[in-house]
Amino acid sequence: MSKADFRYEELPGSFYDDHTNPAKYGRFAAWYHSTRYARLAATVAEYARHGDLVLDVACGSAVWNSARLAVLGLDINASMLRQGLTNGRLVAGIVSDLARAGLADNSVDLIVSSEVLEHIHEKGDVVAEYFRLLKPGGRLVLTVPFDRPGTPFFVLFNAQCLYQGWIRGDTYYRAFCGHVNHFSPLAVKRLLCSSGFLVERQFLHHYFLIYTVAAKPL
Repeated sequence: MSKADFRYEELPGSFYDDHTNPAKYGRFAAWYHSTRYARLAATVAEYARHGDLVLDVACGSAVWNSARLAVLGLDINASMLRQGLTNGRLVAGIVSDLARAGLADNSVDLIVSSEVLEHIHEKGDVVAEYFRLLKPGGRLVLTVPFDRPGTPFFVLFNAQCLYQGWIRGDTYYRAFCGHVNHFSPLAVKRLLCSSGFLVERQFLHHYFLIYTVAAKPL
């Protein structure tokens, strides 16, 4: 499954941790990333039960998992997986993309997909794979940017990419952080329902992120 044309797998293991450091990314960015990780942790905690197999797809270093839940991480960036394992935020890691991970049907209780689908050209294939992996009654906790013209995310994200990418010369931001899809809440709901999910809940985080909780029917 193809991502945007930048070398994500070569980013350093501390990349996502660094975004919470105001000395490196500024106070606003550090606040934003810290709050999104905290909100994700709280949302997952509402649905994860003791003994559940939780899979974090394209997990990076799983910065959100401050509670040290038992999470299996899947990512193509080995350095980020090592960072998550070292910090106790992952119990195991698989260096792979989703299509090649070899995970069994109906094997996962909860999937975390935090800001993944905006990077993936074949988003429908990824959602179908989530559905295959989840046990009946299992849940998907999904976040994507609310990235439509005029939204706060759209304005500030593009301004940041202009500054970091073209003024400071950061190639990751010059590639718009690999964003190839742009979502509204309705677009997310339609995408999930097309693969058989039942959307149970949607809400916005600071009007920047769309949170969706969806279930695989029993």
